[in-house]
Amino acid sequence: MALVFSSGVYETTTEQWNHLLRDHVGFRPDGRTAVHYSAVVADSARVRRVAKEFGEVSTDSFARWTLPRQKSFLINAYNLSIWSFVTSHWPLDSLEGTPLGRRVWKQESIALLGKRRSFDWIEDRLRKLGDARIHFALNCGAKSCPPLRREAYADTALEQQLNQQATRFVATDCPEPISPSDSCSALFSWYRSDLLSDTTLAHLLMDSGMKSGIPMLTKLRPRTYFQRLDDLKEP
Repeated sequence: MALVFSSGVYETTTEQWNHLLRDHVGFRPDGRTAVHYSAVVADSARVRRVAKEFGEVSTDSFARWTLPRQKSFLINAYNLSIWSFVTSHWPLDSLEGTPLGRRVWKQESIALLGKRRSFDWIEDRLRKLGDARIHFALNCGAKSCPPLRREAYADTALEQQLNQQATRFVATDCPEPISPSDSCSALFSWYRSDLLSDTTLAHLLMDSGMKSGIPMLTKLRPRTYFQRLDDLKEP
């Protein structure tokens, strides 16, 4: 999908993140994307500069944006902040492998919308918007996370982007036919209430040809979630 950007703080930050993704996200032989993390670290000055510009967006500007613009900005900010964290703690095998451990998600280390925010804060803000598809767009850097796109999320393309992320992840992670003895991503267990309450997502998956609905997926045994960095240099 070719994204077209115009001037303005939203367009500028989105375009800069888009360039980083194009430069440092590649494909595995099976077609799944992964990140060249050593290249990201080598490009750390640019990563931090873009993160700084995201952090300079004011709460007043954000409040005036449309819902698709707010949503795409927050998804991009989350995914970019993962890269920023990696560059600040390199070398590391996983984000939870730092001294912070699992507290990494609650650490208020991200300059965003006038304050220091955490990964959990961004995720919670997105969850309150009632769109469960965001769980297939946020990438925490781990092997078991939904893969990154090689483009930024943008307000003008957001519906198509989120629809693709959701249908692709479900089709890859939970290929049909599905039986009650099968397993699936732990995301379906962790975010069960979000997924079950989003009727738009349910209709999307049905329209894509999926016979097993979200209620069945949320009841399957959750798979071990591999937290190791999804680095393209590793199999």
